[in-house]
Amino acid sequence: MSGYSWTTSFDNIDRVTSWNRSNSESQTWDLDKIGNWNSVTTSGQAGVSLENRTHNNVHELTTIIQNNMPAQTLAYDLNGRHQKITVKQIF
Repeated sequence: MSGYSWTTSFDNIDRVTSWNRSNSESQTWDLDKIGNWNSVTTSGQAGVSLENRTHNNVHELTTIIQNNMPAQTLAYDLNGRHQKITVKQIF
């Protein structure tokens, strides 16, 4: 990626919260107190993409909704291993 430069921003406990590249591409994360991503926004030549996420009480990612598309639901076994992703179909 020669010819590109970027800047990175951090929160008050040194977690990356955003980066901006010299070609106007960027990504910004909204983190909760634990560090789970509540949302991530990506901007670039293809436009803007917004991904919202939810987590359960043991901080496993449970739902992803990208650009208001149908939700992707993630499931885990009793050991916390990711088992499947279900996407709700809209007809």
